[in-house]
Amino acid sequence: MKTKRLIFIILFVIFAIICAVFVIKFKKKSTVEETKVVQNDSYDFLIYNTEPEIQECLEKLADEYRNISGIVPAISLKDSEMLTDFNSENTSPDIFMIKNFDELKIQTQYGNILDFMNASEKTFQEITKNIPHVLQAQVNEINNCGIPITVCGSGFAVNQKLLASIFGEEAYKNIINDLITCSYEDFVNFVKNIKSPSVVLNNKNYNINQAAVKNLEAIFSFHMESPLSKMLNNIFALNFESASDLSGADNLSNMKDKFANWLHMLDLITSNTSIKRSSDFTSLDKNSKSRAIKEFSENKTLFLVASDKDYYDIKSCNSETASHLIFIPFKFPCEKNENKDLNTNLSVYCPYYFMINAKSQKSKMAQDFLTWIVSSPVARKLFLEEANCVSYDTRDPGIIENTLSRSVISYLQSENALMPVFMGIKKIWLSSVSQQLIKKYFNTNIWNNSYYNNFDNYCIKKWGNNK
Repeated sequence: MKTKRLIFIILFVIFAIICAVFVIKFKKKSTVEETKVVQNDSYDFLIYNTEPEIQECLEKLADEYRNISGIVPAISLKDSEMLTDFNSENTSPDIFMIKNFDELKIQTQYGNILDFMNASEKTFQEITKNIPHVLQAQVNEINNCGIPITVCGSGFAVNQKLLASIFGEEAYKNIINDLITCSYEDFVNFVKNIKSPSVVLNNKNYNINQAAVKNLEAIFSFHMESPLSKMLNNIFALNFESASDLSGADNLSNMKDKFANWLHMLDLITSNTSIKRSSDFTSLDKNSKSRAIKEFSENKTLFLVASDKDYYDIKSCNSETASHLIFIPFKFPCEKNENKDLNTNLSVYCPYYFMINAKSQKSKMAQDFLTWIVSSPVARKLFLEEANCVSYDTRDPGIIENTLSRSVISYLQSENALMPVFMGIKKIWLSSVSQQLIKKYFNTNIWNNSYYNNFDNYCIKKWGNNK
């Protein structure tokens, strides 16, 4: 009996010890979690970020800003779809990210967009006035309401070193300049005659090294993920001043024949690729982005339909090719009375902006922070090195590793940047047009006049159907 009692006492003591340890651990854990919640809630102003790729960079920027100013920003990673009327949330942001024109329109309807004309801080106003016109976020009557976080571009990427081997060290820089400034007709002749003894650009004759062009398997690399919306920018820029104008258009009746002209450019590209137009051409596996970039990186093609972000994929294939890239603008046939300068300008755009919440009670803090990220060498360096974000007013393009981004800055600084009107394209319309190209065009080797007329009519009619 005594033995049983002793065993019971020992078991009770062990159980009591286990309980005590558990309680201590639980209290410690609760304290840590409580502290964490308190720390996360201790900020001076709040930023909503919807781009996961730059979240870490923004957190480092927030730490740096806290260290130099004593003011604490909080960075909250959000889903773009969750950005609704901020008044309905317990915690509203003072600064928030906009990634497309639809989001901008919605936030304008909620009254959440601060027009920089109404900004309270003079220094901030001066900085926003210096944002290049082509990069100013515009909607309705607001002409400037976003801080561009980075600058991007899209066009024909070309390897300057390959051009030097084809045309010679002394001539290739002139070739590049003439490719940038030439007409669509000259560009067509260049493409058709690249394997001839010579070509003519801007009334100048250039001899071709036949040994250097032997390795070319095709002229263009074009894949099924190529940026169609950006390729359409030239023709939309003919008739619309901005993305806002295009987005608000009820119809495209003023663009009669423009889509047919654009299709001629697409015909030139897709009939001079290594994979001919067919079921293989429309296959995401056979005509993949990785395959197109690989053949371009290996100098098997001369032009890649590209965006600046393609630099990193090219670099992973061939760092030598990546280090010599430059952009040539997209070309398309113009009528005599049309603005032919559109063929010499590169489509330049910003994929995401920071906006200030017009209802924020901390607008001064928000303006001061955005002034800092635009003007501070520390902030600009962090953006570039941590997130590959290129400032629109980069003073020395040589600090940018991405050669395509360097080219974008060059077009911007020389005022040869094209307004990103394409950002106002309706998503449903673009999807329909893309599907039409896949079903009716990319599977067909030869396009006759009816193809061009039908495509033109389809594009115009489809816009009116998607109001």
